Amino acid sequence: MMKKKNKGWFSAQKLMDEVNQLSIEELNEFEETNQEEGIVEDQGSAKATPEKNEDETNRPADNELPKTQKEAVKPVAQTFAKPISHQRVAGDQQKEQSVKKIAVQQKSSGNRDSYAKDSQLVEDKGECMEKELSTNQTNKQESKEQEKDHMIENLSFEIKELILENEQLQEEKNQLKKQQKVVAQQEAEAKELKASLVEANKKVKDLEEQLAKVDTEKLEVKIQQLEAKLAVQQEKEQQEKQTYENERAEWTLKRQEIQQLQEVIADLKQQLAEKEELAANGSASESNEEVAELQATIEALREENAALQIENEQFQTEISEVLVFARRKANRTIQEAKIESERMIRTTEMRIDGIHDRAKEILFEVNETKENVIHLFDDLHNQVYQLSDKKLLFEELEK
Repeated sequence: MMKKKNKGWFSAQKLMDEVNQLSIEELNEFEETNQEEGIVEDQGSAKATPEKNEDETNRPADNELPKTQKEAVKPVAQTFAKPISHQRVAGDQQKEQSVKKIAVQQKSSGNRDSYAKDSQLVEDKGECMEKELSTNQTNKQESKEQEKDHMIENLSFEIKELILENEQLQEEKNQLKKQQKVVAQQEAEAKELKASLVEANKKVKDLEEQLAKVDTEKLEVKIQQLEAKLAVQQEKEQQEKQTYENERAEWTLKRQEIQQLQEVIADLKQQLAEKEELAANGSASESNEEVAELQATIEALREENAALQIENEQFQTEISEVLVFARRKANRTIQEAKIESERMIRTTEMRIDGIHDRAKEILFEVNETKENVIHLFDDLHNQVYQLSDKKLLFEELEK
């Protein structure tokens, strides 16, 4: 305890030395600055010889400080209420003022007992203040050390991040170099593709021209063949039609002859009937001769009529057979011509559709290769742009 008291800021020896060093001028200056505390000094000089009882009654309790001492301690407490950064600056001034106030009060009162008690209290307060200041300093040092540790950790973390970023940038740089090689290869491939595309376009155009020429020539030849076949069939139909009309005219003539014969037969029958009536009225000899003649003519006519009917029937059958054959042949030839023409039209349409589809496929392939080439050029442009940006970034980092 004695060592701490000797080393402390508010030891008894230090207080006595400071009190003895005070001069009257300093006391007057201090009283002018602290007018409120100067009233206590005037009252102490007026009451220099009070009675013992009055001293005892007016004496403050041992556990309490006088009013002036409380007022002297207040600024010291206020210094602790301030932040730690202000305590160091204002701590010494407050301590000196409190010591001066206590010394003035002790000189004015003249009470040695109270002076000893007050000095003890001040010493205790000083020790408390010293402890608090030491704890504050230790806490502040610890907080500073913690801040330093935290800053060191942050810096180390940032350094690690920078190292990782540098490694990533190096990897990206290596990758970019590889990509540059790939881009160069892709550019060469793109040039080759472009050249092959130009050649393919030329070949496609040549093939289209050749197909157009070949198809048009073949179609013209087939159309001419079909036209010739149709002309032959039409001639055959005209001939068959002419023969049919001739045969029909002959048949009509024969039919007219048959009708005439039938009319003659009817006339003869009528004459025969009339003669039979006359024969019934006339002689038998005359009637028999005439009847015999008439019967002979009738039989001859009947035989001729029968022959004509048979010939007519044969002619009709022949005509019907010829007509049926001609119709069948005409229908068959027409049907065959239609089928052949339809087949040729279908084959030509199919070939035209095939050519059209092939042209579409070629056009689609050409467009696809064109899009691929454009896509490759876009990729190359983007990669070159990225390489230029990253190259500038590396240059800035190297600087």
